[in-house]
Amino acid sequence: MITHQYNLNTGSLLDRFGNVTTGSNVSFDRKKKGLALLCNGINGKFELGDIGNVKSLAFWINLKNIVVGKPEEIFEGDPNAHLILASAGTLSYPDFDNAFVDGIDTDTITTGWHLLIVTSTTDVACSDAVLALNNAAFGEFWCSKIIVYDHELTSNERSKLMSDFNSASNITKSIDVPLSYPKNQDLSGEVGIVAAYNMIASPGQILTDISGNGNNGTIVGAVQSKDGLVFNGSNDYIDLGSTQELDEGTILYRFNQKGFSANESHIGDTSQNFIIFASATSVRIRISGDILTFTIPEYIFGQWADLIFTITNVTGDHEVRCYFNGVESSTGMQLQGANDPFAYSYIGWAIGLDYFNGEISEVHFYSSIFSAQDVKNYHNKFARQIEQKITLEEGVGSDI
Repeated sequence: MITHQYNLNTGSLLDRFGNVTTGSNVSFDRKKKGLALLCNGINGKFELGDIGNVKSLAFWINLKNIVVGKPEEIFEGDPNAHLILASAGTLSYPDFDNAFVDGIDTDTITTGWHLLIVTSTTDVACSDAVLALNNAAFGEFWCSKIIVYDHELTSNERSKLMSDFNSASNITKSIDVPLSYPKNQDLSGEVGIVAAYNMIASPGQILTDISGNGNNGTIVGAVQSKDGLVFNGSNDYIDLGSTQELDEGTILYRFNQKGFSANESHIGDTSQNFIIFASATSVRIRISGDILTFTIPEYIFGQWADLIFTITNVTGDHEVRCYFNGVESSTGMQLQGANDPFAYSYIGWAIGLDYFNGEISEVHFYSSIFSAQDVKNYHNKFARQIEQKITLEEGVGSDI
């Protein structure tokens, strides 16, 4: 059976089964097989963690180079152990038994997209698995999917995987289709909810607070889409009325930003409180003048994503964490030393900054603090909308 599956072509680093992973210095590119995780050969890696006893591994992989004297580190199951390498176009996998490239039993691999399957007749214990790392050396390639099995794949299973791989050509368009997922209409019973907006306009350009707490907003210019509200980047925003303050809790939202602007505010109040992209690989939250910057896997502008911030009030400080697409920022926890609350009055703007350009499908504010599992659960509901669309076009309908 499949024990772990990473559908990187959806733009998510999460295991299909919800297990924790970490990406460091990696980014997503649009490629033939959907989105693909780029490992840069310098310091990029994808940490899978403890994936248990393994007998088969399948990779949708595209090596950037086949260079003599420069092995490409594809996988290690433990530090400097249970390795899969490609050196000058030849695979090595000392703790496994066989390699299959595009369905053929061979140790030869070239640049370009391939289905690489490595199998073993006995268990290979992988308690600290990492993609693109061998000790201190890094691999340079794209990867769109990783599947881990607890059994040696049969010929029929390998053939089915090959069919799925071949049918997955040119599917990036499926990622861009509207989400059109069912909208929550009433979150009044949700624990810790302060305000919630499903981004569906009510008569009179009112944005109703579906938490039941009466924190309704006024839509200024933004127009309705199938997935939420579209902001033009010039003068569209949501006015939430009087300034609200979140001293402790969770901020979460789903968005699709059309392009990069260093001052394009997602949520905020004035220039002292806002959330923006500092770059395609970093997100910035400012709380009462204190700026905290978090590193994230590269955001592909024009794609749907979710951001979550948790703020924990401790003596004299706020502990702030950032999660992008269900995975905590590699920056980890940061302290906001003034212990001031995050103030917000607008969605899609903050006074003194630029207006948001794109779509927002929902925004929630909680007085409770989401756990890492809560974050994953929220993201998975969102990611499955995309994965289902990709799966239908790939033809992947089983756990093979």
